[in-house]
Amino acid sequence: MDHYEVLEVAPVSDYATIKRQFQALARKHHPDKLPKDLSDDARQSSVQRFHRIEQAWRVLSDEKARAQYDASRDQQLSQPMPVSEDVDLDDMEFDAGDKLYCHGCRCGGEYVVSEDELEAEVTLVCCTNCTLCIRLLYRLAPS
Repeated sequence: MDHYEVLEVAPVSDYATIKRQFQALARKHHPDKLPKDLSDDARQSSVQRFHRIEQAWRVLSDEKARAQYDASRDQQLSQPMPVSEDVDLDDMEFDAGDKLYCHGCRCGGEYVVSEDELEAEVTLVCCTNCTLCIRLLYRLAPS
């Protein structure tokens, strides 16, 4: 999974923004901070998410590691991606708590895009499970 997606930040985000988001997500998913009455499945899922958050932070918090990651990511993103469909942003479900738009993929995975990514004018979103992508159709509201 993409480190920027894990931390729910846009690739153009500065260090301070990434750090704030990491801290918020780490607090939310840290194993010691989870509610005691959380089901075992939900606890396991949150712990796995916490480990992905830590891994993403280790890369994106280090200037050299982030530059290498960005170069590799740019190379991967510059390759043609299979676009499975065009999806209007209005047809995606909005999760107000996480501020994410989601759309189901035929493989059972999801296409997930954050508000920051929309502000950065992201138009291709890849599935969390497979290699398919969707093209987002939307217009930014004038500021």
